[in-house]
Amino acid sequence: PTDGTYVFFVAVNTYGKNFIYLDIVLNGSNKVRTMSHNSANYMTGTNMAVLQLYTGNSVWVSRSSGQSYYTDSVPITTFSGFLL
Repeated sequence: PTDGTYVFFVAVNTYGKNFIYLDIVLNGSNKVRTMSHNSANYMTGTNMAVLQLYTGNSVWVSRSSGQSYYTDSVPITTFSGFLL
């Protein structure tokens, strides 16, 4: 990336008795966590991180716990980011 301040957003959806925890990770260091817990219906977890990035940095989402997320014909679990 270009050096600067970035905003990252993650959303995850589960259904039924499933749960999942996702982390936004910068260069191997967990920055924030979102979770979606089991329910009789759909559950959504979201979180965001504002991070200072430099050339050569990497940002990704990692599953820290849980086993399942819900999907459909269009994306429901998403990860995005932008430069401020």
